[in-house]
Amino acid sequence: MPGPPPICALPGDLLARILSLLDPLRELLRSVNLDTHQADGTTNAQAQRSLARLRSFSCWLLRRAAPHVRRLQLRIGTPYGDERAATRFEAEVLGLLLGCGAAAPQLEEVHLNLQFLHLALPACLAPALHNLRVLEVEIEEGGLTLEVPLTAMSRLERLRLSATEGSGLELAPEASLPASLTSLRLGSFGWYSAAEEVPTFLPQVTCLPRLSRLRLDSTPFTPERFHALTALAGSLRSLSLRWPSFLPGPQTFRSLSCLTALDLESFSVAEDDVEDVFNPLEAALSELPQLQQLEVHFGDCGYDIALPRLPPALAGMTSLHSLWCDLEAQDRALPPGAWQHSLRRLLLPGDIYLLNSSGIAAMPLRLLGVLHPYHSALHYTLMQLLEDICTLRHLLFETSWGADDPGPPLFLRVPPAAQQRNPPLCITTHVRIFEQSFDYIDSLEC
Repeated sequence: MPGPPPICALPGDLLARILSLLDPLRELLRSVNLDTHQADGTTNAQAQRSLARLRSFSCWLLRRAAPHVRRLQLRIGTPYGDERAATRFEAEVLGLLLGCGAAAPQLEEVHLNLQFLHLALPACLAPALHNLRVLEVEIEEGGLTLEVPLTAMSRLERLRLSATEGSGLELAPEASLPASLTSLRLGSFGWYSAAEEVPTFLPQVTCLPRLSRLRLDSTPFTPERFHALTALAGSLRSLSLRWPSFLPGPQTFRSLSCLTALDLESFSVAEDDVEDVFNPLEAALSELPQLQQLEVHFGDCGYDIALPRLPPALAGMTSLHSLWCDLEAQDRALPPGAWQHSLRRLLLPGDIYLLNSSGIAAMPLRLLGVLHPYHSALHYTLMQLLEDICTLRHLLFETSWGADDPGPPLFLRVPPAAQQRNPPLCITTHVRIFEQSFDYIDSLEC
């Protein structure tokens, strides 16, 4: 009995249609050797079709719909490793943006998510899009370069420039930003070896008088370089540092008297330098008693690393209403004090709830989050908390699985008192499957 025909026997048009249904196509291109003329031609044909669709959309938008458009959101990818196709896509995207400057006078927001592109923003872009309030450019596995000023965008309030898994973000000193910005996200800046000179802090950031929200990803700056943040002491209210090489020093945090939200994520911690991380973290938090929101994640170190204790500086944060912390600690006791009376949102590892259930039951929580909720005794503790915390509206379970390890099943019996609440208690399970690079989110209302 003859076997099925090989894939190369399929007509080119049919093969291109099949490939167009595979999402994401780049995973296929990474795993298949395109060593035949037909396969290479089919891939090029797919790129040509995608480019033709982009051009068709651009023509329709600029000729028909542009006068009415207020928000433009595009997600565009090119075949992996095809530099010629990437160059054509880059030109088409920039042409579309410049065309919108003249044809879309009401355009206020532009959101671009690009893949496998290396985009350099031209000098003519800012004058063409001078009415924008929001500009977000995110490039996955590529690069983004800004060497020209954006000051002509005098109405711009929110700006995001980020590039991951590639050459990263290149921001030249002359690339000044508009003074109207209130929210800024930049990254990733790449890593520097010990032999390289760590760059000075971004001069474009420190001269923004209205900036209230700042997020920086993959920052190579030392504590001394971070001291330039003191120029934002009068405006900065939210600071997020993802994958930082270092934390700002205590003196820097002390000067940020308006800061009410701090997010520190993905430290790289080894077993022999836990104290080297805990001490700067405690010193920083002790300078921020005014914090209202605090998130601390040791995302890259795994959960086999434990700090000596939870930061004692929490006891002085009497205005704190949101604490999200995945720190495993040898001493799991929560710091005592009045800070617990103001909390509304709390996420901690499951083991901490076992030792602090009586104190947590007295908190006026609206959201309770449990990280890795698989301790054998945790089920009964959570049942009691659901019954005791009458203000609770949302219970969140957060855990992570490997692609080959689905994790143990999670069972929870909701007490009758919690089932009868109005509005109903919402129970959400958030599972991160790291090896497959996607999140599965399931929610259940009781």
